[in-house]
Amino acid sequence: MVASAVTVLVVFGACAFFIYVSGHDSYVEVYKGNESVVLPCQDYSLPDVTKVVWSRFDLNTTTIHQHQHQDEPYVQNPHYRGQTFMSADALKTGEFNLTLKAPYPSDSGIYTCTGYGKENMKTQKTVQLQVKVPQHDSDVEVYEGVWSVVLPCQISSSLPEDTKVVWSSFGFNPSTVHHHQDYAEPHFQNQLCSSRTSMSADALKTGDLSLTLKHPHLSDSGIYTCTVYSNGSMMGKKTVYLQVTELFTFLTRFLLEVVLVLGLAVALALGLAVYFEYSIITVSRVEVKEGEMFVKLPYKTRAPLPVDVTVEWSRCAPEPMKVHEYRIGNNYPVRQDQFYCDRTQMEKDPLKTGNCGLTLRDPCFRDSGTYICTVYKNRDIHAQKVVQLRVKDATVEWKRTKAEPMIVHVYQNGQDQPDKQDEYYHGHTKMNKDPLQSKDLSVTINNSGYSDRGTYICTVHKDGDILAQKVVERHLKSSVANVEVDHSAKTVKLPWQITANLPQDATVEWTYWHSTMFKINVYVYENGRDQPEKQNLSYTGRTKMRENPLRSGDLSLTLINPTHSDSKTYTCAVRKDGDILWERTVHLNVKVSQHDSYVEVYEGEKSVVLPCQVFWLPEVTKVVWSRFAHNPTTVHQHQHKDEPHVQNQHYSGRTSSSPHALKTGHHSLTLKDPNLCDSGVYTCTVYSNGYMMGKKTVQLQVKELPPLFTRLLQPVVPLTVLLALLLVICLLLYFAYNHIPVSRVEVEEGAPLVMLPFETATPPPADFTVEWSRCAPEPVIVHEYRNGHLIRQGKFYSNRTTLEQHRVTTGDFSLILRKPCFSDSATYICTVYKNKDIHAQKVVRLKFKESWWSWFFGREY
Repeated sequence: MVASAVTVLVVFGACAFFIYVSGHDSYVEVYKGNESVVLPCQDYSLPDVTKVVWSRFDLNTTTIHQHQHQDEPYVQNPHYRGQTFMSADALKTGEFNLTLKAPYPSDSGIYTCTGYGKENMKTQKTVQLQVKVPQHDSDVEVYEGVWSVVLPCQISSSLPEDTKVVWSSFGFNPSTVHHHQDYAEPHFQNQLCSSRTSMSADALKTGDLSLTLKHPHLSDSGIYTCTVYSNGSMMGKKTVYLQVTELFTFLTRFLLEVVLVLGLAVALALGLAVYFEYSIITVSRVEVKEGEMFVKLPYKTRAPLPVDVTVEWSRCAPEPMKVHEYRIGNNYPVRQDQFYCDRTQMEKDPLKTGNCGLTLRDPCFRDSGTYICTVYKNRDIHAQKVVQLRVKDATVEWKRTKAEPMIVHVYQNGQDQPDKQDEYYHGHTKMNKDPLQSKDLSVTINNSGYSDRGTYICTVHKDGDILAQKVVERHLKSSVANVEVDHSAKTVKLPWQITANLPQDATVEWTYWHSTMFKINVYVYENGRDQPEKQNLSYTGRTKMRENPLRSGDLSLTLINPTHSDSKTYTCAVRKDGDILWERTVHLNVKVSQHDSYVEVYEGEKSVVLPCQVFWLPEVTKVVWSRFAHNPTTVHQHQHKDEPHVQNQHYSGRTSSSPHALKTGHHSLTLKDPNLCDSGVYTCTVYSNGYMMGKKTVQLQVKELPPLFTRLLQPVVPLTVLLALLLVICLLLYFAYNHIPVSRVEVEEGAPLVMLPFETATPPPADFTVEWSRCAPEPVIVHEYRNGHLIRQGKFYSNRTTLEQHRVTTGDFSLILRKPCFSDSATYICTVYKNKDIHAQKVVRLKFKESWWSWFFGREY
């Protein structure tokens, strides 16, 4: 039957679709990019309509939309969730029209509208929807950051004065980009394009309706439509595709990355060089128990001290105090805080010996802190040392008061006291190292479970006095995991690996709550085996756990053949005697993909395979591969054999399938010589005796082959990073194995002596030799020492150098140089060796500071 065709033009944005009567009740055509499309369905004859259902029977979940007093999204196909809606009073008015948002080519198909009334009465209408991809007249490509871009649109003849020109883009809301009608009408324009568009003033006379867009952004990419109206009618329309790309090319980004990596490597290398060039000031740490008679804060200077310097010991934390001050040869404190009166003392003649250490008598807990010793003269700091003192005395005790009183952990006398804690917590608790010093009194409970819930109190006390206390309420929350899997997956694992020691007589339950009303058992493990009689029938044969889960701690559950209905929140609980010991929550989301497969290939390949396997159908008589973006849509048809006479000419001679496809179920399509135009969505439809039995979609993306230089340069970036890392490692190894400590010593004119310092941590071997030599400006043997005697030295240094034997045996090879003069300013190196094997080495740079009168009376050499 040939129905009469009635065409109705509906303006919907700037694109149009047509409705006419054909083999179906309605036919709707719309272009991709429209905000929405309306599928019409009206029926005023059916009284008391109670439910309306829109369906697509070519999908696995056929319900597209269901309306019963209100929309019911929980029963519809997930692909259409949030994309469809109907009028709220549809059941009263008889207007069952369905609005579909953002139509896509895959939405093309036959939609059935079914209305249900009382006494099993119903009405049914079908609508065929065709979503097309719009073609454009011009392509414009521009880089982001240019001043402007012109979207071309020319009309061959001049236009009447009442002509209206509208530029629009359906990627914007509102869609109007520019409105031209002899005068500007900015209130019609999208705010994103405000003050950024313009047209020629005499556009209607010249016919040049091109649009200038200033400062194009990446988000401006899209299809723009130029529509011309006159006397309320559309005279013409042209489309322009604008592509705004990033300014920097691959080569530019590559060069910037290489320069940045090399710059960072050079900066790091320079930093390492500077770091190893200068010595690092160390911090001494001293510990003592309260009750000891005294404690020494060590400080031995490496340089000799002038006789008129001041030595000051002070405490900077936790409470600043003046501890001890020494000056002008007096071994008694000049001034100090009252707290340290009669409790401090320094060694005899500290300025001569360089030993500025401080002895503190009767140390107590309040003495703990950071001390700084400063040697200065006229506010110029000569030397400085930091000492951290810790007096250990307080006791830290963790107790649990609820639900059952227990001693959890005790820290006393600088160490844990496991014999004082409750047996339940033996081997399960741990505190950080030096908690009183770091002030971190936290306790870690291993294998913690629900039974550890309660009220905990941390108390710091000394001699029965509470110094600090804190209460902690422990509420154990179950851990949470999120799992997402595609609906085509054969299995999915709900993970839970627990490290705690689980009781072997515990029960493991995997459950979920149905509508928050009652609990459904998914899996139960009890008495050392599965309990299938206790699980819900829908999970019978679909769940499994590994053997001995309580022993291994792996409580993960494997779910076989997951479906979208399995998307739930599952809870795993370990129970014993009715109490929950541990608990875990897993959110499972089974995704329903828009396309069953995605295939990506580069242009220039010989062929590409579009996969499609259907094994569950008993008898397949025909397989059709189609692409709805083409006309005709058939890409390949196989019915006992390939049928090329029905396919689109674009694919002629380029497609093939297995001759045994109908028997094996492998309906994959081989496409030869793929090109950029072949990119799109392909549909494989399987028929049995004229009935459609299944459908799968494959998205093919044919990508342009990158340029040759791009492919050659791709491995250069990781190679550059690797070379930079090797450079840094080589520098580290070089400084580690070839770095000699350097000290800098300054001496003023007139000083009686100067000490060139060199101390080692270990004593020297037997039969060793100590050689001090000057390597610049003129190499000279300064002092060579062996077996307690001076062996040789240069005449310039005769009777001016001393190595003290009692210090040498302890590893202190410092050299005393008497009557220093300007000629002694040089670089000295001390080498300790035996049979040419170097034991230790040190470089000292000596600088002579001359007085102002030497410029008038001459230097003393």
